[in-house]
Amino acid sequence: MSDVTDKKENIGQEVAGDFFKDLRSAIFQKVGTPLYISIITIFCIDNWDKLLFLAFSKISIESRIYVLNHETPFTYWPCVAYGVLFTVLMPYLTRLIELSQYFSNLWKSNISSWSDVASFRNIDKTNRLKHRIDIRDEKRNKRKVEYTDKCNKLIADIKSLEKKHGNLKSDWDSLKGIYDLYSSALTSSTIDLKTANENLSNVKKELDELSNFISEMLALEKISNNQLSEIKDKVITRINGINLIVIKNSSDEFFNRIFIRDEDVKHLDKKMKETLSNIESRDNPKY
Repeated sequence: MSDVTDKKENIGQEVAGDFFKDLRSAIFQKVGTPLYISIITIFCIDNWDKLLFLAFSKISIESRIYVLNHETPFTYWPCVAYGVLFTVLMPYLTRLIELSQYFSNLWKSNISSWSDVASFRNIDKTNRLKHRIDIRDEKRNKRKVEYTDKCNKLIADIKSLEKKHGNLKSDWDSLKGIYDLYSSALTSSTIDLKTANENLSNVKKELDELSNFISEMLALEKISNNQLSEIKDKVITRINGINLIVIKNSSDEFFNRIFIRDEDVKHLDKKMKETLSNIESRDNPKY
């Protein structure tokens, strides 16, 4: 019984010894290697000038060792302290680096997601804007066609009005010529009529004077031969002063002109009727 108990105790001690050996080995691998590397790295960084002096100085090796031992010795304990501190803080630094990488990746993922959402929104806005632009261009082209048709219609109306204006100007010139002929004929007739009236007035005046003179002579009771001869001469003189030939010629010329102008008036009436007929047929064309 005691042997069995001893064996169990020995087995337990062996298991505990193996456990502690494994734990020490794990701790050494987990902590020892980073500690040694940290101490060596910090030692090289802190004593780089001394190492270069020891390796590349031109003085003898004894002098270099003497200088390093007495004047500028190597620093050890700060390197060990910094190495231990770095080894202790290394897991936290590693964790901090991992957290920073995690948040960085999360930030990048969020940025990528936001970028995708923004890109989708931009594409949607671009499509809607393009659709609006297409609708606006379609409306603008439609209005352009309408305005072009209206402009063409206005141009055609302007050309038609210009043509009518030319025709009206021609008609106006023709009617003005007819009016001028009417006015000239009327003025000439008025002048001739006035001249004939003046001549007739002169004849009437002369005849009235002659009638008065004869009445005065006949009123006398006794007329001598000399007075009778004088009366005869005065009557002949009065009659010669009337100048009936001139009156006759003036009257004949006046009536001839009146007759000729009557023919001209008929011609002008015919021409005016033709002009008005042309205007009416042009304004109301038959299709």
